Order: sequence, then structure tokens, then C-alpha cells
Amino acid sequence: MAYNDTPLATETPAQSQPLMRQNFQQIATSYNTDHIPLSSGTNVGYSNKNTLVSQLSDPGGVASAGIIYSKNVIYTTPSATHTELFYEGEVGTGSILPITNQTLVASSGQGMLPGGLQIRAAATSISNIPSIVSFNLQFPTSCISVVASNLSNGNIVRITSITSTGFTAAAGAGGPVNIVYIAVGY
Repeated sequence: MAYNDTPLATETPAQSQPLMRQNFQQIATSYNTDHIPLSSGTNVGYSNKNTLVSQLSDPGGVASAGIIYSKNVIYTTPSATHTELFYEGEVGTGSILPITNQTLVASSGQGMLPGGLQIRAAATSISNIPSIVSFNLQFPTSCISVVASNLSNGNIVRITSITSTGFTAAAGAGGPVNIVYIAVGY
């Protein structure tokens, strides 16, 4: 900005005006980046969007308020770095919730819900003896539920165990069957 403070007492308005105009133009440009322009007359003060600078680490909570911020996250499976969005509750709650996860996409049978819940879905084949089904991406902490449907012959699919990496299932009599499943975890 042209002025970091106010014009000097020794300056005349004619001397100060170009620098003050420059300041006001810079303020308007900065404000209008994410907000409804002050000159629009309607919805002044509302945001069009919020551009968040990616933090190097979690910034820390604020007393009596939650914060939303972005941060670069390095993933190992698949190997990538993405800027992700997070919510942190007020100081003392210790809650940091991921809002996005770009490595989880619906086309690969994976998805993420706000708050950190993740979904895995796929089709596979199992036999009438317990079969281990592995998720295409492990849940970071735990899988809490799996629901499977038999597409072949209508026999019941039994889920006998669940881990963060997959589950064990068996179909009723009738040999190998095709199933679809959806799993939820975090």
C-alpha cells in the first residue's frame, strides 16, 4: 500500500491524494477478490468464495470459535500431495476434522463424507466358504460397517469379520457368487 499509516501533517491534500487513491484502489481490489463488490448495491459484505492459503501445519484453535483452513497433505497410497480442507473446533476441544480428501473419488469406489467418514464400494466374487475381500484402499483407522448383496442367486451373504483392510464373507449354497458391497469407516 502507498500509505502504511496516514498522510504526514506537512503534506497538502494535493500531495496526499494520489497515494490515498492508490490505497483505496488496492483495498477495493483485495476486497473484491472473494467478496461482492462494494459498488454492487446488493449483497454487499457477502462472499462469492473464500480463497484459503495452504497452511504448513494445523494453525491451532481460537477461543469460542471454530476455524476452517487448508493444508497440504502427503498421501502414501496413492503417492500424492493435495491441498485439503479442515475444520478445527474451539481451543480445548482437540477436534480437527478433515472436510475433503482428494485421493478418495467415487469413480474408484471410494468417497468421503464431511467429518471424516469414508466409503468403499465395489463388486467382487466370493465362494460359499469364507472368503477374504480386501478394500482397494485401507481405512485410516477402522471400518465400522459392511453391507453386501448377492447378485447371483439371492442367497444370503454373511459377513463374519471386519478390519480396516477388508472383511470376510461367505455366500450360502450355490458356489461362487457375485456380490456388491459398501463399507463405511474412518
